[in-house]
Amino acid sequence: MLDSKKKEKIALILAIIFLAAFIVGFYQDYKITQQLLQTQNELKAAVTDYQQKIQALEDMLQAQNNMLTNRITSMQEESQKTTKNLEKLISDVESQSNIKFSELKADLQSIDVKSSDFSAIVDDVVKSVVSIGTDKGQGSGAFVKNDDYIVTNYHVVKDASIIQVLTHDNKVYSAELIGYQPTADVALLQIVNSSYPSLDFDNSDDVKVGEKVIAVGNPGGLSFTVTEGIVSNANRVSRNGVRYVQIDVPINPGNSGGPLINTRGRIIGITTFKLAEFEGIGFAIASDVVDKITDDIIAKANAQ
Repeated sequence: MLDSKKKEKIALILAIIFLAAFIVGFYQDYKITQQLLQTQNELKAAVTDYQQKIQALEDMLQAQNNMLTNRITSMQEESQKTTKNLEKLISDVESQSNIKFSELKADLQSIDVKSSDFSAIVDDVVKSVVSIGTDKGQGSGAFVKNDDYIVTNYHVVKDASIIQVLTHDNKVYSAELIGYQPTADVALLQIVNSSYPSLDFDNSDDVKVGEKVIAVGNPGGLSFTVTEGIVSNANRVSRNGVRYVQIDVPINPGNSGGPLINTRGRIIGITTFKLAEFEGIGFAIASDVVDKITDDIIAKANAQ
């Protein structure tokens, strides 16, 4: 039998062992808790940083969108100012002569027409033409293929993060880039839930040297302007194999991507560039080329 002193000693030793085990366990739990708290703080910091980056990106996109909207508004105001000046000039002429220009004044409310040869078709054509604005620049385009598709030049929308189109009735839509062919400088956009008429492509082989054509576009921010000229050469082929229609129609910054229209109201080309050193030497991508490229883009998009 153990005496009472030995029992007390053993009890003390056991108590010390249990206390030590408790302290060790408590310390380990404390360390784990601290590690969890540190991890939680790191995750919170990472989430906060991510949220700040998202907010910064949203702010940047909003700023770009505001800038583009302001640019389109400025284009509209400039176009309206030009139209009002022309209307005033017509009114002055009316007051000094017996000639009445009521029909021409009505046309000037939506379009600046520089030739009467196309007066029977311009009202219909302009409904299918759009002004294109991006955070990189501006250009023109036209509805094609009867399904909210808009054809334009690739260089008009290249590297753009925001693309908007202004229609003839002063409505603005966001557009999506469906596809492009950089060699021919052709791009296809699409907007949703529109009801605008589209233009048909005519056969490039039927284009004749000397026939009259009009270019509809957005030169210098003057939306829906029509300029007239003739076909200088119906079959210019570049070294990269792209076929062009050479024209003497005035082409200015903003015309790029707009349709070149014949007297039947059909697209025979998409205006793309002019020779800067010469007057009256411009080029449009032939309609057959554009027609095939847009068909290929649509087929590829539908297959995805």
